[in-house]
Amino acid sequence: MLTDLKLFLRSELEETVHSTRKLFDLLISLSEKHKEDLLPGYTHLQLAMPSSFGLWFGAYAESLVDDLLVCESAYRVVNRNPLGSAAGYGSSFPVNRQMTTDLLGFDDLNYNVVYAQMGRERRNGSSPPPWRISRLRFPASPWMPAFT
Repeated sequence: MLTDLKLFLRSELEETVHSTRKLFDLLISLSEKHKEDLLPGYTHLQLAMPSSFGLWFGAYAESLVDDLLVCESAYRVVNRNPLGSAAGYGSSFPVNRQMTTDLLGFDDLNYNVVYAQMGRERRNGSSPPPWRISRLRFPASPWMPAFT
């Protein structure tokens, strides 16, 4: 079960990184395209310094770089083979853990079989970019009446 979970999470992280990269490229393109398009900056929902759509798009592009670092870290944790750890105390079967690590494409294995099972809790922190997407809507809300 844990091996399947790690293979699934590894695949999902790869897809997340791919999709995040596409979004990053789009935001950088929009940042360059709209660098001269002015908009009012807001601080605490109060009108502040002039800004540009380019600056705004660029900020979110840069934030995705940090998110990709988190994805990379999660991938490193997920990409360790737990096979042979059984329920946390190893297996009586003669499992060649290094061979299964190589065959399944893991970078390394979880050496301590107890830890391999304890690592299940880490699966919840493996997909950061969605929180970034949800933040896109709030800063844009002061300008929405102008576009409706």
